[in-house]
Amino acid sequence: MKPFDNLVSSAIQPPTTEELRAWLLSTLKHCCLVEYFFHTLHAGHKDPQRPHDIVGKGNKFSWDVAAGLAVQYRSSDPEFIRQYVQPAIDFHREHQYHHQMWNQRNQKATPDDLLVGAIDTISALLDDRPYQGGAHSLVQIPGIIGQEGDLVKRSWLWNAYEEINELRLPAIKEITSLARFPNIGLPPAMYERIRQRTAEACSQFCEMQGYDRL
Repeated sequence: MKPFDNLVSSAIQPPTTEELRAWLLSTLKHCCLVEYFFHTLHAGHKDPQRPHDIVGKGNKFSWDVAAGLAVQYRSSDPEFIRQYVQPAIDFHREHQYHHQMWNQRNQKATPDDLLVGAIDTISALLDDRPYQGGAHSLVQIPGIIGQEGDLVKRSWLWNAYEEINELRLPAIKEITSLARFPNIGLPPAMYERIRQRTAEACSQFCEMQGYDRL
């Protein structure tokens, strides 16, 4: 069952335009931040689903995933998150390569795959995601890494954290629009791919799901 089937079969309404816009903008920021780290730390060379999180089956710009994650802004109640948001998260993680290598601890995962997973995890903690308790600062993240029970993951998280902590973080807050957003330090070709994919996704949501201009 696809995540949105759970929404349709219940009393909950699909995401509003404002909710969907907020989620897509959050995803865009995360994509740009992760791709910035990939570029700076020379990671992600073997990941077939790039730009990060927004292409391939289960990507966050697909309706099956966005429809569930966009309603997270309605409630912080754990039961609400479990019933309506978590299925979309699980669907995303099941089908995206970087999660298959990291979350499922695939024995075929390469050092690059593990670095990608660690970068993604730290970037997600920096994001303002209601379902994970909001944004975390770089000062708070070591305490979270220390709670990781998987020793391999913990080691890669520390490695990635130490590298990221030495960097000057890009101006993610300057990304305030889906239609026009600045290049925060990405290679021009990657920035253009993200820009085109974002425009494509917004157009599809408007044409296929009936949303107003996002």
